[in-house]
Amino acid sequence: VGAGTTTITATSGGVNGTTTLTGVPVVASVSVAPSSKSIVQNAGTILTATVKDGSGNALAGQTVTWTTSDATVASLSATSGESVTVTGGLAGQATITATSSTKSGTSTITVTSGTVASVVVTFAANPIKPNATTTATAVAYDSNLQPLQGRTVSWFASGAATVTPPSSVTSTGANSAATATVKGKNVSSTQNATISASVSGKSGAATLTV
Repeated sequence: VGAGTTTITATSGGVNGTTTLTGVPVVASVSVAPSSKSIVQNAGTILTATVKDGSGNALAGQTVTWTTSDATVASLSATSGESVTVTGGLAGQATITATSSTKSGTSTITVTSGTVASVVVTFAANPIKPNATTTATAVAYDSNLQPLQGRTVSWFASGAATVTPPSSVTSTGANSAATATVKGKNVSSTQNATISASVSGKSGAATLTV
């Protein structure tokens, strides 16, 4: 009728026989709180699992395992324990599942886009020779200097006599960085070009020398 250990005794003619019986709690349900939560990219929230028996009583000390339906959207700080921290990644929705014994409970995590505070542009090689190429990388950051993922980046190049292409190139970063290839033009002397990247109204730029 409950968890614990008891001794069963049988008596006949003044002689006793005993056996030890251990009652193991049966997990009837698992619930996760909160059942749904909306967070921005790079933000975290704590989910807590409650394991109950058939009478609705909370069962302590039960093994709980955690999984996420999409780790790129919502990643987990651990795979076991009564609670777990979920961190937002790409914008989207993921289901977090807590399992104990054969029972499971879920929570729906919605990740929304964070606000771009700054954009930083760097080059794999700088300077470059005429007709050589280099990779420009742009990373968008929030106000806490955390990289924001999955952003559309528009590229611009000023100094058309120095690099190609001078027109914008749009690329979508699957992670925190987005890249574009820049090629140097033939120049008679050292020249500079400014490569700019724009993300959600914020821009960053860097100087490339050919």
